[in-house]
Amino acid sequence: MKRILFWNIENFSVNKVADPRTNKLQKGSAISLQTASQQRLNYILQHAQINPAPDIIVIVEIETAWYGVADRGRLVGQNGLAGCQAVLGGLRNALGATWMMVPPLRAGKKEAVAVFYNSTNLVFTGPYVWPGTGANGVAVAPGGAIGNYPTVAPYNLTGVLPHRQVPNGALQHVGSWEDRLAARTTDFTYPQNHMNAGDTVDFGTRRAPYMVCFGELAVNGTINRNITLFAVHSPASRDVAREFLSVTLPNVTEIVEGNENNEVRIIAGDFNVNLLHGASNQPDFLHFNEAYEPLINDDPGEPAFQLGLLPNPQYDNNPPNPPQGYAGFFATHVKGSRSASFLSTMGAPAYYPGYGYIGAEVGNYFAIDNFFLRYGDQVDPPDPDNMTVLNGVVGSPYTVINAPPGAAPKGTVAFASVMPALVVAAQAPQFTVAQKSRLRGWNNYGRLRSTSDHFAIVIDV
Repeated sequence: MKRILFWNIENFSVNKVADPRTNKLQKGSAISLQTASQQRLNYILQHAQINPAPDIIVIVEIETAWYGVADRGRLVGQNGLAGCQAVLGGLRNALGATWMMVPPLRAGKKEAVAVFYNSTNLVFTGPYVWPGTGANGVAVAPGGAIGNYPTVAPYNLTGVLPHRQVPNGALQHVGSWEDRLAARTTDFTYPQNHMNAGDTVDFGTRRAPYMVCFGELAVNGTINRNITLFAVHSPASRDVAREFLSVTLPNVTEIVEGNENNEVRIIAGDFNVNLLHGASNQPDFLHFNEAYEPLINDDPGEPAFQLGLLPNPQYDNNPPNPPQGYAGFFATHVKGSRSASFLSTMGAPAYYPGYGYIGAEVGNYFAIDNFFLRYGDQVDPPDPDNMTVLNGVVGSPYTVINAPPGAAPKGTVAFASVMPALVVAAQAPQFTVAQKSRLRGWNNYGRLRSTSDHFAIVIDV
């Protein structure tokens, strides 16, 4: 079993976690930007110290320069890389020197992806290779030139990957040096049942899937399971995101082709499509969003994926009461500090666990991060898989209500609230101006929301 953590950390760059400025205050606080960035880094590292700790951590929305489609597959820009290296240093301090980082590559317009892993029990196996052409190189398919990553500042990648050979049992690159392999962000193709079978999928400037592969080490040093992971950050536009999830991803060969017998395949994503939505004539009803179905329902003609965070279908046409409380158990996206609410009013009670902070300033936009999973014939899925939303507001798992509405998922992984001023209850306390200001302050929601507008999600595979 391996544990995977996925997190969209909003606008991630070096100043998010390692801001050098001591002469300027963090907005909404009395501390310097340097201290604030250290507090955000500590909050990020809190996620890595759940028990048991993750084996793989995926962060999307790494900021980077973008000069065109040819940039896809190049190393992240300097500020983004410095931020990723700060996280890697924190992981090594907290969890040990065996933590490594797949060199982050650009996946689409102004964005890269970072993947960290514990090399004690995992070997990075590509699937692409690094051509050894310096900081301006582009990851390429096997068979092309292969060489070392740059080792000169500001692109010094010395030691971020282990210098060891990929052992027997890997799906690719057996005998290759691990520190010359790379993630894949290019050249994805349409499957055989598509009208454009074999052609390259044109993602334009959109963020392409970010493909990384790992071998799970057995006691004898060989690989007994292979993990293929696609990190996805769908377009921000609702309609485009819906098409991306329901049409584009189910027509990528590398995603939908059949698993190898000992392979686990995962799509971890911020899909920007609400998992639950209201019917047009019954806006309080929370229905399962059909945009998720093509990858689940075997439309591409390959074995179907399982969805990690999944509502019980029996409540789709018989919504639980209160529906606002039900939605909170699925929420992964939260409002800005000025509009978030943690208090009830006489006319609008706020229910655990989402109260009035889940969602977005525009639209019904709260449950958008998830995992899709598919197992090879020789791989037994863990039971339970411990799928959990790591909620830093009220804490996880969701145990305040013994029987949540609609048998909503509580999760199982323990994660502490970082809001000492919040009294967590089935219904939020009554509104007061003083309490509202305190709850939104830096030491409570302000610090959490300054880190990201998403919660991390975690699952065992």
